[in-house]
Amino acid sequence: MHAVLNRVAGGSAAWPLVTGGPHLIAQFAEAGSRFRLVVTNGSADPARPIVHLPAGMPGPDHVTLLTPLAEPLPAACVLFPGAMEAQTEVPHRGIPAVEWN
Repeated sequence: MHAVLNRVAGGSAAWPLVTGGPHLIAQFAEAGSRFRLVVTNGSADPARPIVHLPAGMPGPDHVTLLTPLAEPLPAACVLFPGAMEAQTEVPHRGIPAVEWN
């Protein structure tokens, strides 16, 4: 799927792509210079999403983990060249919310 999106985008997608689990559903929004990405884990198994960032896109300012019937919690992630990986497992129906400028 990522290869198709990159090809349609002319070689490299201008939006983040997500891997790290079989049923990760990403939604990306851009408002001016502010970016927001949420990734819903639709799998029954926990996942550690990896967000592949487009060239030149900075890493996140902060990440919040939203889980059913629980208070929002700060979540840790590690930045790699061109990607960031969640260090907190995302449970079934959990949503890491990522924001950055």
